[in-house]
This record gives sequence, C-alpha cells and structure tokens, in this order.
Amino acid sequence: GDYVIGRELGLSSLYLIPIMLITWKYSATAGAATSMLAYGLWGGITLLETGKSYLAFVLWEGAFKLATALFFIFALSWLRDSLTRVSLLARKDALTDLANRGSFYELANHEMLRCQRYGGAISIVFIDLDNFKALNDKFGHDAGDEALRVVAQTMRGQLRSTDLPARFGGDEFAVMLAGMDAHGASQATQILQSRLLSAMRERGWSITFSIGLATFNKVPASVDEMIKHA
Repeated sequence: GDYVIGRELGLSSLYLIPIMLITWKYSATAGAATSMLAYGLWGGITLLETGKSYLAFVLWEGAFKLATALFFIFALSWLRDSLTRVSLLARKDALTDLANRGSFYELANHEMLRCQRYGGAISIVFIDLDNFKALNDKFGHDAGDEALRVVAQTMRGQLRSTDLPARFGGDEFAVMLAGMDAHGASQATQILQSRLLSAMRERGWSITFSIGLATFNKVPASVDEMIKHA
C-alpha cells in the first residue's frame, strides 16, 4: 500500500499498529523483530521510489522510525508485565503466596462446573490454627507471620499440583482436592495434618490444627455451601 500510494502520503506510522498488537500478544522480542522487518521493507520501497542517491536519507529516517517503534515496544511490554503482576497480586495472599479467598472461590467454581458436566468428586478441607493467638502474644506478630508461611510451605510441599490451597484470612486456610473421593481425601488430609504438626513441633510452637473435610460426589449449588459443610 505504501508503494502504490507513493511518497505523497506515507503510511509508515501505521506500521506501529501490527507491531504493537504482536508485542502485546507475544513478546517484546517478537515486536522488535516485526518492527525491523517492517521498516526494512519501508526502506526498500522508499529506495525503489527515490533511487540510491537517497540511501543516506533512507537509512537515517529508517533508523529514527525503528527507534520510535522500539520505544513504544518497550513501553507496551512494561505495561503488559505490570498489569500481569498486578493481576497476580490480586489473586494471591501477600503473606503466604497462596491463593486468596476470591481466587479460591473463582477456581473452585470452575471445578464445580467441570464436575457438573463431566462427573467426579470434589473434596473441601477447611483448616483453622489452634493456639495461634497465644503464639502472637508470646513471641510477637513476626512469629505469627512466620507460622502462617510455614503452614503454606508445608501445604504446597504435601499437596498435588492439581489441588488448590488458599488462605482465607487470619489463621484460616482451605484446600480444594479436585477429583478425590472420600477415602482418598481422608487419607490425604490426615497426612497433611501430620506434616503440619511436625512442622510446628520442629520450631517449638504449640500450634495444632482443627480440620474439617467434606467430599461431594454430587456438586452442590455453590462454593459457599461446600465450605459451610467442611
């Protein structure tokens, strides 16, 4: 199109549109490669129109256009990465790096819909730390925060990649055991409780765990109902 229209109406600024789209969808590297191709082609058609006597001008203007495109690529890539980080932080608990309550509800609801369509069981584990306030009162809130991080780390190490551990706030945690029947969920929960107690004893903390477990072969109406049963 640029070649057909001629030098009177240059379209080179419009090259930024596909360059930005590719940068947003794929990566800054893909955007930079596209911009090099685009302005390389622009230089080629400009030389066809003007002749080799304008080579220095074409190289200078092409370099300026490419630098402009690379600036926009850098800015757009930074914006995309920032939005990704913000989105991730909004879905995770800042202290433990587990899913937060909102993220748990969202993902558990997706699993419920999957089970309603294809069948299968869901087990929900609800965990409350006993004597947590006493730990905070005796050793301070830093020790309490460390205890919550240890709980989260133990859960991640014990659970499957398909399970969903989350911190609901305070000293309350929940786990969704996807596709696990009552017997399997009971065994997994007992092992998890044993590992959690061991982690507390190793650090000299008197924390124990009240744990509720509910398995659903028929998916209820809401995530709230599953958590209430657990």
